[in-house]
Amino acid sequence: MSITYIGIDPGATGAIAAIFPDGECGVWDYPGDEVALADILTDIKIGRDCRAVVEQQQAMPKQGVVSMFKLGLNFGAHLGALAALQIAVRTVRPSEWKKGYVPPKSDKSESLTVARRMFPDAPLTRKKDHGRAEALLLADYARKVWGEK
Repeated sequence: MSITYIGIDPGATGAIAAIFPDGECGVWDYPGDEVALADILTDIKIGRDCRAVVEQQQAMPKQGVVSMFKLGLNFGAHLGALAALQIAVRTVRPSEWKKGYVPPKSDKSESLTVARRMFPDAPLTRKKDHGRAEALLLADYARKVWGEK
């Protein structure tokens, strides 16, 4: 059975991306609530074997307590929805998955440039689509770590 690979950037401006067995991809902005998130992942999962990678989150200097708590909640919501749908998941540090895609310490615009080149048909027309771009790159990374080249 072919596998659908899911990449998730769990930030408030993050997104969910899927690369389907036929090579097509889908991208969804983070909807802002857990029920809508579960609906998106359910639609991706229907009749498919899926593997997911979620970007690991951690506290960073100079970030507020409230924003870090919200980021942690988003991260947990994604992991919980994936577990409920029995989708195998791995978490990965940004520095690890970005190695094969963008230069160290590059900004989010670099991820957008790379994703536009790799996925020319993806909806990445706006500057603010960096969350979508990183989710697509994470889905491609998922394809690599789960064994498909």
